[in-house]
Amino acid sequence: MAGDWIKMRGGLFQSPKLIAMARCLHESREFRDWLTPGGSGPMCGQIVSDHALRCVTGALLTVTWSWSREFGKQVGDDCFLPYIGVSDLDDIAGAPGVGDAMAAVGWAKESDQDTGVILPNFFDSHNIPITAAERQRAYRERKKTAQCVTQTCNTSVSNVAPEKRREENRDLNPPNPPLQAKGGTRILQNGRKTRRPPKRPLADIVAEQLGIADEST
Repeated sequence: MAGDWIKMRGGLFQSPKLIAMARCLHESREFRDWLTPGGSGPMCGQIVSDHALRCVTGALLTVTWSWSREFGKQVGDDCFLPYIGVSDLDDIAGAPGVGDAMAAVGWAKESDQDTGVILPNFFDSHNIPITAAERQRAYRERKKTAQCVTQTCNTSVSNVAPEKRREENRDLNPPNPPLQAKGGTRILQNGRKTRRPPKRPLADIVAEQLGIADEST
């Protein structure tokens, strides 16, 4: 990923970890000799202000992170730098003591499994895919994942047995009551028709209930 940009926080130089890392570097005589070449007295490096020291530390981090962005492997939010140790970060940054200072503040550690260095939360805290190609790739991956989920759901629905679907439809649609046709004819569910008995006059029903015989008979 040569030529990629890296993200840097605007408040990086006020970060407690960067301040602690700068203090750790300043305590190293080897680093002070590198910072102010030619100074061999006890005050070597002491003339550099804290702000200038933080700016140098931030620049060293930028060099290290840029190299890590190009040659590292993304493992979750971490960046894995294979085949090297923490001390090799000094050569990558171009200054002694950088690897130990990064390890002291939790920005680097030796891998417990494979030979290499891990930069914890590298892609979450410092760098994210921001190039156009990476954005396009991330968008395609998200779209592909969404399509796979949709296809899986559709396949699950289409694989339902026809018998089961018919049973579900019968449960959702209860039988209709007998249909009423003209002339007192009822149509049953099996398609057969039955005839209702003719209506009797009300007077005949009352006479029958009272036990009064019809004089006409």
